[in-house]
Amino acid sequence: MEMGTHADWRRRGIGRAMVAAMEAWMKENGVAEVWVPASTYAVGFYGKCGFVADEGEILVKELH
Repeated sequence: MEMGTHADWRRRGIGRAMVAAMEAWMKENGVAEVWVPASTYAVGFYGKCGFVADEGEILVKELH
């Protein structure tokens, strides 16, 4: 599964809203951790969303 924001619509909170919706759904469904194989240009975005580097280009976040 993939998600993204078109370049013309970036920096408007859309990506953060999608991540928040994804995390809410995952928490409601008992998912404790999410891994994201982020492309190089998205690493900074995911870092701002609380993800940390795990293995190579994989970012991870524990959901509480």
